[in-house]
Amino acid sequence: MGQRYEKNRNSVSENRETRRRIGEEGRILSEEFASLQELSGMIDSLDDDIVDSIRELETVQVTETERLVSEQEEADAEKEKITADINAEIDKLDAGVSKLDQLRSFEFGQKSVNAAEKTYRTEISKFKELLDELEDSSDTKGDSSTETSSDSMKSFETVSDSDTNWVEGNTVQVPHSNNLAPTRSTPRDLPATEFGFTDDGNGNMVYDSPLEMSEYLYKNQGSADPAYQGTCGLCSCANILRLSGVNYSEKDILDYAKTQRGLIDYHIFSPSASGATSPESRKEILEHFGISSGVFPIKMDSYGVATQESIDEIANHIAEGRGVILSVHAGELYYGRPFKSDYHAVIVTSVVKNKFGDVAGFYIADSNPGRGTKFYTALQIQNALTGNGMNVTYSHIR
Repeated sequence: MGQRYEKNRNSVSENRETRRRIGEEGRILSEEFASLQELSGMIDSLDDDIVDSIRELETVQVTETERLVSEQEEADAEKEKITADINAEIDKLDAGVSKLDQLRSFEFGQKSVNAAEKTYRTEISKFKELLDELEDSSDTKGDSSTETSSDSMKSFETVSDSDTNWVEGNTVQVPHSNNLAPTRSTPRDLPATEFGFTDDGNGNMVYDSPLEMSEYLYKNQGSADPAYQGTCGLCSCANILRLSGVNYSEKDILDYAKTQRGLIDYHIFSPSASGATSPESRKEILEHFGISSGVFPIKMDSYGVATQESIDEIANHIAEGRGVILSVHAGELYYGRPFKSDYHAVIVTSVVKNKFGDVAGFYIADSNPGRGTKFYTALQIQNALTGNGMNVTYSHIR
């Protein structure tokens, strides 16, 4: 067990150093060739010898950039492999803990069982710390207030709807379902919600028609520009606008955000970290496209978990027909395992309440490829919330 940990620890250290070096070389390369673009625009007025020199420098820049991009891709692939290896070790340790639990029914050997479990859990914690260390490198954002999707998430299997322990039943069409398509010229600003709750056939009440609406929402972030793959927040803004009836695209949102200094992150050699947003920048984006909104706090308990009060507040906002963007830990939401830099933005399209009126869960529209609109229990959302503020539209948009 110790040898496997040391092997993975060394791999993590080497990979982080490689990615740090690539990032530093990319920064230096950008600085050294920053004046080339300006010189290229003056080509016609320069001597032939100077022009030849500029052309040579441009060739060097292209060659060096291609080299660094290739090295970055190799480092990212190695990072995914290390992540998968570490998670395989965690799975083995989790299986060991489960087997130990089966031995607790026997009166003898409890001290040995407890000691073994303590060892296993210590090893699990150490491996999880390695995952955090692998994510916490110079090519990822250190600011937890911004949301993007982590590349390491791509190495896991997709969780099916059945994993949520939820039986949906037959969705009942609600009034105004023919108005779901975003065809308006301006966002809706209603005096009250046009939609309501319908019985799903199992005694639960579902707000609006989340699965029907899903076909109009973004499900594959990063499609607008290959240099900007971490656009979950931008896609969430586009989806809020589509919920409000107007058909803005990810490209529309990205084109605007790129013109505003500090609105989104950009990393020349890390597309997955480019396009990240904060709740405040999303508020500014929505305002520009015609929707006023606020950033409302998510209350957390002493264990770093969202309170029931916050879950109820989210449910109330949705039931009132307001648009809501949440900041979640993607790893916790998908796999029950949080990572340090897995901050991700999603929108809430519906709330489900049980026969007692309690919040059973939410439908979440997720722009991570392969996700789309899925149901998550209230507990899953409660555990996944990061504590960053949620964007809530002041207007009733549905």
